[in-house]
Amino acid sequence: AAIVESIVPKFEGLTCCARIPVTSLVEVGCSWCLDWWPCLAMRLAGAAAIRRLWVGPPHREVALWQRHTDASLHHRVVTDGSLVALGTAHHLSAYLSDVLRARPESGTGGSATVVELGAGCGLVGLTAAAHDGATVVLTEREIAGDPILLDLLRLSVEENATNIAAAAGSAVVQPLEWGVALQAEATRRLLPAKGPVWIVGSDVAYDPATSSRLLETIHQLMEARPHGPTPGGGCEAIIAVEDGRFPTAAAADFRRKAGVVGLRSSEHQWKQVGCTFIHLFW
Repeated sequence: AAIVESIVPKFEGLTCCARIPVTSLVEVGCSWCLDWWPCLAMRLAGAAAIRRLWVGPPHREVALWQRHTDASLHHRVVTDGSLVALGTAHHLSAYLSDVLRARPESGTGGSATVVELGAGCGLVGLTAAAHDGATVVLTEREIAGDPILLDLLRLSVEENATNIAAAAGSAVVQPLEWGVALQAEATRRLLPAKGPVWIVGSDVAYDPATSSRLLETIHQLMEARPHGPTPGGGCEAIIAVEDGRFPTAAAADFRRKAGVVGLRSSEHQWKQVGCTFIHLFW
């Protein structure tokens, strides 16, 4: 791992860059890393510190910019190949790739659209754009006075621009507040005129206080689909949850709330990765 002692004017913080080989699970304090130097540098730099990671197996690597205080950095670290990956988001990324390739109508080359809700560092969407040729919309909350999360997502898009272009994909960043009525203009920014749409999210369903708003937003996006014999035609959602953090009672409550807003659901296991993939559809 290496520390690049340079100032990014946009963020006014110390930048930590690391391509980290791993052989086992490692978690250090509340901010994980596999070398004590990046961890120390981020802690000394304080809340303004950001870092760049190359995440994923060698053939599906993406570069991500993150702030070390973001919640996604506190999750369990898993390994795949020789590089570090982020728990549930990593598994959803691989699962989504299988889904896109298994559905003939999705294909590759940008014919499918992926809308990532609560994108965080953008791992799922950026991997779909850079390696599966999807048209991706990364969405996150726009927090007044703290735009850094959206800015870091945009920086990650720029960092992966070459691979995204080579895969014939695309990626943009849009602010999105769950549970707020979507205006026509906002819907046009999020949804394409044609083609299948996959709405995805990892680690976004745990909080009962926000899950209803999440489901309302998914319902609105499906309802706005411009084609298909019924609302939501060609649109499906996949929400990934870590089994240990989503007990049976929570899963039942989530399915009940989905039914309230008019969505059906089914649960899928995949490769025994310790995650459940909840599919939502009309």
